[in-house]
Amino acid sequence: MTSELDAADRAVLVALRNDGPVAPSEVRAAVRDGVSTEAVEERLSRLAEGGLVETDGDGYELTPSGRRLLRAESDDGASRPDVPATVEQAIEGADHRPDVEDALARAAVFLRNWGSATADEIVDAVYSEVDAEYDDGGRWWDELVRDPFGSLPGVVPPSSEGGEWRYDESRVPSTASDADEASNENCDGSDGRQVLGGDDDRFGSAKHALEREATDGAEETAFAAAFEALVDADGATAAELAERAAAETEAGSSVDPDRLVDALESVPGVRREGERLRYDRGERYSNDEESTGE
Repeated sequence: MTSELDAADRAVLVALRNDGPVAPSEVRAAVRDGVSTEAVEERLSRLAEGGLVETDGDGYELTPSGRRLLRAESDDGASRPDVPATVEQAIEGADHRPDVEDALARAAVFLRNWGSATADEIVDAVYSEVDAEYDDGGRWWDELVRDPFGSLPGVVPPSSEGGEWRYDESRVPSTASDADEASNENCDGSDGRQVLGGDDDRFGSAKHALEREATDGAEETAFAAAFEALVDADGATAAELAERAAAETEAGSSVDPDRLVDALESVPGVRREGERLRYDRGERYSNDEESTGE
């Protein structure tokens, strides 16, 4: 069946990638190729015979086979990061939409590469690449990614609200594929941390930028806390961010506002407006394009 699929068949499958049954008329509207509802119904019937879609009598939705096919045909080696085979199997076994699977895979490889990260740092690194048609990163994380992400092998959710997520390799059953991957990682000469962005990106994420700027673990914690405060606020002064950062350090030690501002301004999407700093996920890549003249 799969070898007989044409572009119109694939367009129909894409129209069904969201959760829940979709009526043929809605599929026709999504395809937007001048075809009639009757023609779409014929294609849906053929796809159902091939085991790629199923119907409840009123609407159609993808079967697990249809989701796997759609994911496989949309994958390219440059955009979907590698993850341990056992983690990939867990993602596939849960039968998520292809875009959700991609988001979970990217979040998993980001956390694995860094070892630990806050939710805001994960959203910063992944949401802009795989927004799954959500227009808000906070809702994307809360409604779509957080719960299934926390159930993946090796992913350890924080013990308290606002804490760091961790990746524990010892909790991931190893396979031959994982061993080969580990061997390749050890030989490629990179730190494996620029999951997103091109080769010319100095910082692929907020996590990357803030860790490079920090001189020790205490500053890493302080900078991460300030970044979290900046994400939550509609702009903040250096003094306000330094106060939040100090509250998260041991014994409430003070944080140099100038160093804090320098660190935050190295984060893609952070800009200064007078005395205040703002963070906009949507500017992460537009800023890069402007700086490179694209």
